[in-house]
Amino acid sequence: MGINADFLIKHVRPADMEAYNLICNARGAGSLHDYLVQAGVTPQQIDTAFNLWAGLAVLDIGTPANLPAYANAAIAISQARWQEFYQTAASTIMFLNGPLLRELSYQSERHAGANFDFDPAEQIPLAITVPQHGNQVQVQRNLNGAHLTSDAHGNACHFAGLF
Repeated sequence: MGINADFLIKHVRPADMEAYNLICNARGAGSLHDYLVQAGVTPQQIDTAFNLWAGLAVLDIGTPANLPAYANAAIAISQARWQEFYQTAASTIMFLNGPLLRELSYQSERHAGANFDFDPAEQIPLAITVPQHGNQVQVQRNLNGAHLTSDAHGNACHFAGLF
């Protein structure tokens, strides 16, 4: 998949079971699972995280009553990111379905080593930005895309903003 594992951890969560399977069931070099194992995450911790992601993936992303679950997940992801990786002013998580995840991978590979606009055929159903200071999350629905960077190997590696 043309997406760095650390980019997945920081910026992407599955919005359906197809995306969940693409992200969480992949094994081998470059997979999120292997990245986490190499980072010293225990199998139990991986299972716990992936089970939580599966819980999000089965929710109807278009149902307003489900927004708190997505917002709480985004807050938890952001806090873990700031604790484990580095501090940023805000953290944005995009909830992508299977077709969007495949298109992100494809576009990343096509723009190896470059900044690019991820302008998918369908809209990103949900993105949530969490400020590091303060408690007002920004919920955005039906976005046209995101400004990203792909590394020299064609893997999405940097998020620069939504459009």
